[in-house]
Amino acid sequence: MRYARMHSQTAENPDTGGKQAKGSTEPIAAQCSADTTAQVLGVSPSTVKRARVVNDHATPATKQAVEAGELSLHAAAAKTRAEKQEASVIEPPKRASKPTFNRTNDNIEWAQWTWNPVTGCKHGCKYCYARDIDARFNPGNNFAPTFHNDRLSAPQHMRVPAEAATNIGLRNVFVCSMADLFGDWVPENWIDQVLDEVHNAPDWNFLFLTKNPKRLPEWSWPQNAWVGTTVDVQARVQAAMDAFREVDAPVRFMSCEPMTERLVFDDLSMFDWVIIGGMSDNSGGPTTQPEWAWVEELTGQAMAAGLAVYWKPNLQKAWELEFGKRRKRQYPEG
Repeated sequence: MRYARMHSQTAENPDTGGKQAKGSTEPIAAQCSADTTAQVLGVSPSTVKRARVVNDHATPATKQAVEAGELSLHAAAAKTRAEKQEASVIEPPKRASKPTFNRTNDNIEWAQWTWNPVTGCKHGCKYCYARDIDARFNPGNNFAPTFHNDRLSAPQHMRVPAEAATNIGLRNVFVCSMADLFGDWVPENWIDQVLDEVHNAPDWNFLFLTKNPKRLPEWSWPQNAWVGTTVDVQARVQAAMDAFREVDAPVRFMSCEPMTERLVFDDLSMFDWVIIGGMSDNSGGPTTQPEWAWVEELTGQAMAAGLAVYWKPNLQKAWELEFGKRRKRQYPEG
């Protein structure tokens, strides 16, 4: 049997046929509706509900304060509900170890580390390998944009390998390889927190890549930030050129991966580096290669404009098999 306590006034008790003081400790059955109990006691249903909240969930100190008249029933119920709600919040599990970067595979050799303080994306690209990975490890998540506060401090716990002196890929960190950090849906404070960590880790180079370049000029970029945009179709060319004319970053690049059609640029002076690649096997389709004429044309234009050129390994050595050339693996000076 549960109990409710009331103050002042009296009411008829149908069980005893007598009077019950509202401040008494006589039992009121929990299964009785608030309306029925209120009618018996001559009070409002909301008063009965507050009394039950206090009686069932309040701390002893709160109950004593009500009994002593130091705290109203209304205030005690509100305080109890707030304490109950706060207690019900589930804290995320603490990491067993300090967060670190992840090592990438050979297909992202230009940045041999990844760091994902934000994951998820709403672009819906049919060839997205990141969505496939998320579906495998987080079924039902639908690649929802998520901020991972427990991963934010990873740069503080990583040291640049000595081998980075001769292999710049070991100094490069691909930021948010499992997201688009500059999608329209990403809050500014998420981006600010990531950039703060980048600023505080000057020994590393942090590479950012987005399909939404119009947001990039909004930020002041740290000196160790390489800022890029994906240009996989001609429809993205103009937006990329327009945005990067306004981007103030040490290294500005574009990734033409997968290069799905011939790309024509009026001007490349706003970029320092171009990455060209094919499409790797994914749930949206099989491995495909761009026509080599497209690759040669863009490569020639980029080199004429003074850009460094990087051909991805997923071009399947077409440069050697068909043209007898070594794969271009140039990096910008940043």
